[in-house]
Amino acid sequence: MTLFATLRHTRISAPDGLVSRIMNEIPKQRKQQVWLKVIKKHPALTAAAIFLLVMLFSTLSLMKADNQLIVKVGDLDQVVINGNIVTVPEGSTVTGNLTVENGKAEILGNVEGNLTVIDGSYYQASTAHISGKVKRIDQALDWIWYRISNTFTDVAYR
Repeated sequence: MTLFATLRHTRISAPDGLVSRIMNEIPKQRKQQVWLKVIKKHPALTAAAIFLLVMLFSTLSLMKADNQLIVKVGDLDQVVINGNIVTVPEGSTVTGNLTVENGKAEILGNVEGNLTVIDGSYYQASTAHISGKVKRIDQALDWIWYRISNTFTDVAYR
């Protein structure tokens, strides 16, 4: 019998603890974070989420960027503007919707439509009359919803 054949039939055992030392030296496999798995698995969803996030922050920054008084009304002759106060005088009637942005609306007369106050306040005298709804928008989500709904309304009726 040759030396090779003898070695082939001989069992060599490892010293005690060698296997555990070798296993402890093998680097642990790092677990991939769950959110990274989702990003890799759904790239279109990730792109859409990032797009919405960017649009949200853009909209919020635009919302607070401008403090200029904006008044939208059908007939501007029926209102009096003094600084950032928009007044519908007693005895006057505004036909259509009145929107006051970044100011104060004082309703002493009549508004035949809706009154919308964005980032401001309104005062209605006891003798005044508003035939439509009164909307006060001073929070970011209300402002975003107002912008979206007005955009669709403007497009639909043009």
